[in-house]
Amino acid sequence: GWRWVFLVNAPVGLAGLIAGRYLLPRTRERTPLGRFDGAGVGLLATASTALLLVISGVSGLELPGWLLIALAGATVCAAIGFVLREKAASSPILQLSVLRPPVVSLGLAGALCGYLVLFGPLTLLPQVLGTAGGTGAVLTCLPAGFAVAAVLADRVLPARLGSRGRTVLGALVAA
Repeated sequence: GWRWVFLVNAPVGLAGLIAGRYLLPRTRERTPLGRFDGAGVGLLATASTALLLVISGVSGLELPGWLLIALAGATVCAAIGFVLREKAASSPILQLSVLRPPVVSLGLAGALCGYLVLFGPLTLLPQVLGTAGGTGAVLTCLPAGFAVAAVLADRVLPARLGSRGRTVLGALVAA
């Protein structure tokens, strides 16, 4: 069946591991590892899994209403627990202080919006259009638009905007 196509990842991944072992440069400097934050990993996995199940339940997966409410509660509790755990951990898996500067938090929000624009159509259009041919034709417009924009943007956009202005304009058009 068509699902066998995903098995191509196994030999490619194995080849990458072997190539990395022999081709990447070695270093003698080692950063001392702190204690593994198993509780943080568990809380993050719980929050992520529960959130994805809630999203799946809201978008059509047949789950009882009480389970969706319980999963939403588990998401919130695990996320709060994760933040509290990372603040107290000696070797956190995510140092929350890194997220404080506005440049970082705004950059992450922008990246999230960019990924929604890029990958949202891949999941929404098949549901909305329903046909494989129509969906494929519409989805082809996305990379075609990227190709045209990459080639023509320098000629079309005014140079006086500068890199920042062009970036903002592009993000507004994409949104």
